[in-house]
Amino acid sequence: MTEGQVHIDDERFAPLTDADRSAGEVSVAGPEDGETPILHPGATLPRRIRHHRLGFPSKIWSYEADSEKIWAAVCRFDKPNGKKEFGIYSLWRRADGTEHWRWKCPPGPRPLYKLAEIVARPGTPVMICEGEKATDAAALIFPDSITTCWLGGANALRLTDFSPLAGRHVTICPDNDKPGRKAASELISILFGLGCKVDVIDAEQLSATVPDHPDEKRKPIDKWDAADAVAEWADRDAFRRVVSRHTAAAKAPPAYRSHGRFTMDETGLHAPARNKKGDATDSFVSAAFEILGSTRSAEGRNWGMLLRWSDPDGRAHTRLVSAEELHANVALFTGSLAKEGLRVERGRGDDLADYLNGCDDLPKVLSVDRSGWQEVSGRRVFVLPDRTVGDTGGEAVILTGTSTAAFATKGELDDWVQGVGILVRGHSRPMLMVSAAFASVLLGLLEREGSGLHSYGPSSMGKSAVNEAAASVWGKGATDGYVHTWRSTSNGLEAVAAMHSDLPLCLDELGQADPRDVATSVYQFSAGVGKNRATKEGRLQSPQSWRTLVLSTGEMPLPDKLQEDGKRPMAGQLIRLLDVPADAGLGFGAFDHGGASGDAKALADAIKHAARTHYGTAGPEFVRRLIEKGETEVVGEAEAAITAFARNHVPPDADGQVRRAGDTFAQVGYAGELATALGILPWQAGDALGAAVTCFEAWLENRGGVGSHEVPEAIERIRSFIERHGSSRFETFPANGASSHARPISDRAGYRRVVGTEVEWLFFPRVWKDEVLHELDTNTTRRALTERGLLRSNGKHQCVVKVSGKSERFYVVRLQDAEATDREDNEPLLI
Repeated sequence: MTEGQVHIDDERFAPLTDADRSAGEVSVAGPEDGETPILHPGATLPRRIRHHRLGFPSKIWSYEADSEKIWAAVCRFDKPNGKKEFGIYSLWRRADGTEHWRWKCPPGPRPLYKLAEIVARPGTPVMICEGEKATDAAALIFPDSITTCWLGGANALRLTDFSPLAGRHVTICPDNDKPGRKAASELISILFGLGCKVDVIDAEQLSATVPDHPDEKRKPIDKWDAADAVAEWADRDAFRRVVSRHTAAAKAPPAYRSHGRFTMDETGLHAPARNKKGDATDSFVSAAFEILGSTRSAEGRNWGMLLRWSDPDGRAHTRLVSAEELHANVALFTGSLAKEGLRVERGRGDDLADYLNGCDDLPKVLSVDRSGWQEVSGRRVFVLPDRTVGDTGGEAVILTGTSTAAFATKGELDDWVQGVGILVRGHSRPMLMVSAAFASVLLGLLEREGSGLHSYGPSSMGKSAVNEAAASVWGKGATDGYVHTWRSTSNGLEAVAAMHSDLPLCLDELGQADPRDVATSVYQFSAGVGKNRATKEGRLQSPQSWRTLVLSTGEMPLPDKLQEDGKRPMAGQLIRLLDVPADAGLGFGAFDHGGASGDAKALADAIKHAARTHYGTAGPEFVRRLIEKGETEVVGEAEAAITAFARNHVPPDADGQVRRAGDTFAQVGYAGELATALGILPWQAGDALGAAVTCFEAWLENRGGVGSHEVPEAIERIRSFIERHGSSRFETFPANGASSHARPISDRAGYRRVVGTEVEWLFFPRVWKDEVLHELDTNTTRRALTERGLLRSNGKHQCVVKVSGKSERFYVVRLQDAEATDREDNEPLLI
């Protein structure tokens, strides 16, 4: 901009509005015959500009063709009555060849304000404001951007050449009034047509923010713009943060398609039609919708189209229409669209199908059926319901069958860091769960199956607050957001898991679930594959698949829940969903201390508030920075961290189940450390790993040892069987070939024998396997029982025993603490 040499004042950037521009018109002499504008004059503005009636301008803004040539100047005149008038001063050539400056706007496309700077800095973001004053004010606030505007106000957009902005990142900063919003909407359409990435600032929200008090609100101010911001805000950094909070990506304007006899515009889809008599009838087919592209799977199957429309309430709907639907029952197809708010005229379903079937040259869209890591154009990207993180090579990707509602975002990453990130710091349980929310991303990279953490303990301990903190990494930390409930069938939980591949699955209140559904779901969550199902035609469907890390809460531990159905928990279930006591044991429930106020309840409430106020930004940004760091490097670090954790924190004599649990805690700890190193978490190096170690030790203590879970369970089953049946199914071992029972025992399980101070129980192999141990009857279990001296062996786990002169095979169990009630001399038992 070139500032005029006259009447340079110190006014604090009073905004120019359309009302200002129309307050009065500059008297302009009529054009002379044969006069033409000099659009790229090689001259600068006159040193003194004076209008014959209005006098000297108070402000002058020059519009440049390049760094040396002036296209025209906009001059502002302040009148005695307080009103303003504006004139455009430009250079013209008379018919005789002489040149002169006059008050007139040249014809043809108008250049942007600061065009020379825009051209000279092609990689710099651009901000478009309304009016030169607002533009210059915005330049003071956003020095890293080029601020610009167009000439002539909101009604002159189409007269401006915006082509120098092609492919640029452009932010629109409109005035807070109806003309400003209208201009912004029209600008979006123009800029998308130039391939720009477009963001829009919510001027109403900015005007409603109390200056220098970002968290306080006031009544929105009409016609507010960037010049007002300069006048009101002393803290420019604070204002920039508020702007960032209220800036969002612009939605592309509808791209309607017409072809053949079909016409599509904002009024809907139309096609000529005739009734049975051959008379022309209403051409309306359906409400307006867009075709976003032609979809197909990575395997080149399941072709279709992606449609988008707004229902009568203004809510946007996206629907994948398979090519199969266009050739099946049209009434069902149109009915399904109408169910989602797209009006379809009765009897015009065939026309709608014909229109869709005839649309060619559509952009290609890759359709994937699960979130997380995917291969797109030879690159690994991370797919979320509302975005794809990573380089797709220009190919669009859509995640089908998943609602975007749970993955909502609010605020900026810094807001989340200052809220949830700071509040959970220094607390082992919350840090573990928040780290786990990031750890889910590593599952696919490390090629590990899913697992889970279950935080249990009495109510009002802070469990829900901790789970909501973890959920806020990816969405709103509440049950109406990213947190789901256990209260569902196993089929329902399967569907929920399929929506969270490579993501955490936050489940609240285990106690509300049916124990049978829990028993099934725990295995399914880890296996990552749903049930096989058939289509209505009888063909086998591909089962749903996922990789997820479950973050669960409840008042009871998992074994207690599983036993509600009268069945004992399996070791495989307990190792897939690890019980972590919610009580940190320090007198503050799930927390290590009471926070700044020393009140654990106040701390839990603060975490909940933060998780429901700013959310959904940390997870995607973590993935972006992970990709930037390099997947190979991350995988190498993670594997090294898992190995080091096992070496330093897992007892050397630990069973494989304990080692597997250690790997889960190590993976979670590393994820927290990685998020810290990438600048996502405001913790110190070592904090996340320390929390993982603390919680692993709590899990190990709660488990009761480092051995296999199956061995204690097998011992308990053996004891239980003996206690329940005793002499009713075990016959006293016959002495001298004669039975000591008065009458034969039906359904005999074996024999009971006293040897010294010990009682031995001889189990028939069939009873041992089918009634006592069931799935625990493995070589590993039998070997462990033998090593503990509970199962007698002469080299083999089964012993051959002579009963009344006949050799039979038994499993011989010793219970040393059993009271020997009989003393009998028997023949040697083992042969």
